[in-house]
Amino acid sequence: MRCTSTLVAAVAVVSLVVLPRFSDNVAAAQDAAKPVPSTEASVKAGMGIYARTCRPCHGLQGKGDGIAAPPGMKPANLTDGEWKHGSTDAEIFKTIKEGIAPYEGMKPMGKVLPDKDIWSVVHYVRTLAQTAKK
Repeated sequence: MRCTSTLVAAVAVVSLVVLPRFSDNVAAAQDAAKPVPSTEASVKAGMGIYARTCRPCHGLQGKGDGIAAPPGMKPANLTDGEWKHGSTDAEIFKTIKEGIAPYEGMKPMGKVLPDKDIWSVVHYVRTLAQTAKK
C-alpha cells in the first residue's frame, strides 16, 4: 500500500513540475522552427495577404470589426491580449491554417495559402497588437 502511495505522489509531482515545462519547451521549439523569419519583408508580405484574405472579417486594424463577417459571428480582435485559440506564433499559424470548427466563421486557409504566406500573416498580425498599444 505504501509503495502505491509513493508512486501516486511521484506521478503527481512529475505532472505538476515536469509536464508544464515540457509543453513550454515544445511551443518554443515550434516557434524556433518557423520557416519564415519575422523580417520587414515578411511583415510587408503578410500585410498584403491580410488585406486580401483577413481584413474583410477582422477589419483594417484587426479589431474584429470587418464588414464581411458572417451574420451572428464576431471575428477575433487581433489587437487585444485575449487569444482563445493560442497565442504563440505556432498556435496562430495552426489557427489560420486549420481554421476554427465549425468553420462558419474562421475557415481553414491551408488550402488557399501556402505555409510561407501564413507565416507572413502571423508576423503581420503581431504588428497589429503592437500598433494598437501606441
